[in-house]
Amino acid sequence: MSDEISNDNDNEMFVDEIPPDDDKKPITNRKKASGILRGIGYNINYIIGAGIFNPDGIWLLVGSPGIALILYILCFLISLLSSSVYIELGIRSLPSGIGEQKYITDAFFPKKNFGHMFSFVAIFVILPGIIVAESYTAAQYLLFCFRGNSSDDMITVAVSITLLLIIMLYQMISSRVSNYINHTLALIKIITLLFISVIGLVKLGTNRNNWNNIFNTSNTSFNFGAYGNGLIKVLFTYEGWNNINYLIGEFTSRSDNLEYPSTILKYSSLSSVCISFSLYFLTNAAFITVVGIGNNNETTPIPIRFGRELFDEPGEKLMSILIAISAFGCASAMIFTYSRIIKYAASTGFTPRRISSIFNSYGLNIDTLMTQLLAQFFYCSSLSFIFLIKNKYNISANITDFFATTSQYSAMIYHGTSALCLYILKKRLMNTNPELFSIPKWMIKIYLLIIFIIIIASFIPPGNDNFNYLIQYCISWSAVLLGGIIWFVRNRKQSENANPELIQNEESNSETDRNEESIGETDRNEGSNDEGYGMRDLTGLLISSI
Repeated sequence: MSDEISNDNDNEMFVDEIPPDDDKKPITNRKKASGILRGIGYNINYIIGAGIFNPDGIWLLVGSPGIALILYILCFLISLLSSSVYIELGIRSLPSGIGEQKYITDAFFPKKNFGHMFSFVAIFVILPGIIVAESYTAAQYLLFCFRGNSSDDMITVAVSITLLLIIMLYQMISSRVSNYINHTLALIKIITLLFISVIGLVKLGTNRNNWNNIFNTSNTSFNFGAYGNGLIKVLFTYEGWNNINYLIGEFTSRSDNLEYPSTILKYSSLSSVCISFSLYFLTNAAFITVVGIGNNNETTPIPIRFGRELFDEPGEKLMSILIAISAFGCASAMIFTYSRIIKYAASTGFTPRRISSIFNSYGLNIDTLMTQLLAQFFYCSSLSFIFLIKNKYNISANITDFFATTSQYSAMIYHGTSALCLYILKKRLMNTNPELFSIPKWMIKIYLLIIFIIIIASFIPPGNDNFNYLIQYCISWSAVLLGGIIWFVRNRKQSENANPELIQNEESNSETDRNEESIGETDRNEGSNDEGYGMRDLTGLLISSI
């Protein structure tokens, strides 16, 4: 990177505390392949949550499963473009720095720690919102096996918090244990979706009629707002393609070899998006084939109906368990990433100095982020009690969807901001490591236009007179605004605190200069006196000689 790029902090640059591999042996293709597979596992476990198993809301919102399939294709292309932007940003930030905080700070240099605006929204809105939504969904489907319904009550909240506790505990044991569990869960998800897809292909021969009229919409007119909100929900199912950007420090072998982490960034991100799209498209096709379009009054979730069509009641329980595992794995992946974002933010001065040392390092004699895991557990657990408030006051028909949409909309704001940052960096610094990965500026402009259209379209009513859908979008923008205000106040306060020190240093330097000048004058006077004494001595010696 250029010397113009900031280091997020006036202190020393953040250095990932995972011990680097100082071995100077060349990185083999086998190690690269292994790293890429690990990266895909990190992304897939984040991407595949409960959303793909519950396309009901999307089908109803856009009016037909056929249009929903088109949205999945469009969002696949958008996610590929998003991934390309983040790959280049990730490569440009190597060997240190992770995620949007680094990208924003670099692009808007010399504004000090401008990326802390993102850290605020990510730590308090984006990640905890998705974690709470996924853990609660996992609890609902886990309890479905025992009571045959997915009620919202105190028991569901308690199970949700228990699942968060389990995730926190095994991630505290060891990063290696956490990695094994997360990658195992990712593999289970892939196998599950492949199982559903194969069944769909097999049933296609007998249930072909279910594909008739899949593009017949229940909406009598084109609704721009419905499609805008539908894109937000489908993009949520793809969210996680940039997870490797936050975890690239897990792969960095040494600072003088950036090809290895760059290769992992590039192939892991693109591959995970392609794998997810293939599984999503085939899974939706399987649901259409086996379940059919159904009717708008059907309250049983599509995957449960899918299981019932295949194996009756045991099929319902099997699908509910698989959905619970998928949502649990997604929450686990996000908690793993969440703790590292907290650590990086604290290391760059996001937290107050009094507590920064608590959150900017690993635990004593262990390789886990114990303090960060504890902090996010208590915060997410407190957010989980909002479900009880929902039950009492009926503030939303689907509170999990409320959390998910709020988080995804906030994330999209920063996806667009990151693309703008890349455009600024490319204009300022030209290409950095263009042989590794670089996208043209016109692609960035197209991506920015797409994000802008989706963000604006989301505010248009999705086809009913209820304006409660605006609450999550207002929360997202309020969080961004609050993050900006906090950054401005803290930055101004730090500048004011620094000014007296500068004045004091200047006065001290002036006094030192005056002292040095007086010492210099004294030395010169003494030198003159010495010269006078020397001349008198020499004169006396000459006279005595004569």
